[in-house]
Amino acid sequence: MKWIHNITNNEIFDSYNYETSEVTSTIKLTNLTWSDRGPISCTAESILGNASAHGNLNMLIEPKIKRFEISLFAYIGSTFTFPSCNAVSNPPAVISWKRDIGKMNKSRFSVLDNAVKIFKVHVSDEGFYTCTATNFLKSDEITVHFKIKPLQFQYVPISPIRTIKGKTVLLSCSAYGDISEMKGKWIYSNTYWNDGSEITSELSISSNMLYVNATAKTSGVYECQIQQKKFIIKKKIFVNFATIESNILNIKQKQQLVDWLSGEDQISSNYALCIRVSTRDEKLDTKCGSITKTLTIIKDSAGCIFGGYSSTSMGANTVGNSFLFDFNKNRKFKAKLSANEKSCSYSGRKTSYGPCFGKDALYTYTEVYQSYYSTNTKSIYYSSNIGVSFNADGQNVGCRTSGDVSVMEILYKN
Repeated sequence: MKWIHNITNNEIFDSYNYETSEVTSTIKLTNLTWSDRGPISCTAESILGNASAHGNLNMLIEPKIKRFEISLFAYIGSTFTFPSCNAVSNPPAVISWKRDIGKMNKSRFSVLDNAVKIFKVHVSDEGFYTCTATNFLKSDEITVHFKIKPLQFQYVPISPIRTIKGKTVLLSCSAYGDISEMKGKWIYSNTYWNDGSEITSELSISSNMLYVNATAKTSGVYECQIQQKKFIIKKKIFVNFATIESNILNIKQKQQLVDWLSGEDQISSNYALCIRVSTRDEKLDTKCGSITKTLTIIKDSAGCIFGGYSSTSMGANTVGNSFLFDFNKNRKFKAKLSANEKSCSYSGRKTSYGPCFGKDALYTYTEVYQSYYSTNTKSIYYSSNIGVSFNADGQNVGCRTSGDVSVMEILYKN
């Protein structure tokens, strides 16, 4: 005799009655699981033929709810759906939801796919909700705590916002809530501590989200305020419109330079022109030599633009807080000093050459270059003192070896 089944834990016992020529086979099932259900057959064979019997193993299972998060949070005015309440049971359980205290208003509550959905969440919706799974064997239940979060921004710009003077900045903030009870506005102030005054704001609605939009055209502090009944949220954003008085850079390059300056104190004000020269000029020393926090911008005859920022004056013997930039490769990097020269006080450097960013001066020739080291060659050179730090990764930066200096500007923070 033979049993055919997919039951994991079983024992088979066969017994024989020789007087009646009967064979009895018994299967014992233990520790049954839901996966053991299915068809089961018994087959007997002899030299005279065979016989079989077929059946189906089914199991009755008390409802058991699959666990899920029991602390739920939602914003006022939002649409929120509870996790689906599902249960393992046989026969299938009937799923129901109820509120422990109070009723679920049919105009804002629905139950779909065993989950509660609340439209336009109110503060009064906070409380305990119970899911029950029931069949004729037993029932199981789980209770969740539904909590309301206070009014909170869904989106607000990241502060600070830095751009170039002449551009406009679109300010937008948003929050979930009961749209019928919400209002919003933008406030402008020229300092962080003043209360400021309201500016023109445009309100728009999408589903249960309120958007408050405004345009910034002046540097200062802009504050978004969104209110729903007694709840009010505020967020201040600093907007800076920088002025970079350079004839070399276009608008896009000026914006890139502003981005490179971001995160350092040099962005908080404008950069005015100290001097613009196209030939070597000793006035660099007398006019700009003592100024700190300068931008040096160079354009050569090949059209390449590069330069650097220095926090120290041209006469200082240290690099200070400085970095270099290269618009040819569109990158910014820290100044790199020679291992044997930790300062800018090297022999031959003059403050009239411009700010120092590294060990050696950057030479760009206005005459045909023959040999810098030749004492017989009188080369006229123009120097910016940007130095070997412009060789940050072993490669020449920009086009400093392919053309003469066309113009150099030195700007200072004012």
